[in-house]
Amino acid sequence: MLHAFQNKTLPSDTRDEALVYLVATDNPQVVSALREGMETKDNTDSYDLRWRCFFALNSMGDSYARQKHRFFAKNEDKFLAQQGHQIHKLKAKDSTGRWAYYFVHVESHNEQAFLDALESNRSIDLEDFGEVVGSCYGEQPNDELQALLKNKYGFDV
Repeated sequence: MLHAFQNKTLPSDTRDEALVYLVATDNPQVVSALREGMETKDNTDSYDLRWRCFFALNSMGDSYARQKHRFFAKNEDKFLAQQGHQIHKLKAKDSTGRWAYYFVHVESHNEQAFLDALESNRSIDLEDFGEVVGSCYGEQPNDELQALLKNKYGFDV
């Protein structure tokens, strides 16, 4: 299972399934591999290995993960700034019928489902697919939203 989880060529769903089994084992070798995964510096990883390792260790009750929680919390904005390719900008009507702009961080494993939902033209809850990192009402992103995205994430809108 550890080999499947670490195999970058496997689909995210397969790796996630392996991770679920690994978390249940509470094996020292698994804990060590997950700790290594949390420390990876690979910014090209579309699987978000660091976050998956963090959440797995945290669910295992690992004190190392709890210690690192402060690091991730302080660096979440920096992490999102590096994930610009996963931020989707969309203009849509909200549930009241008003036009709004949304900026949604969608992790790679949710992206296809998100895109399929957008194409379906049905009403969707954006938070089912990711995290809304900014929004405003109107035909264009307002100055306040543009400033927020620039200052917090370094995004020019």
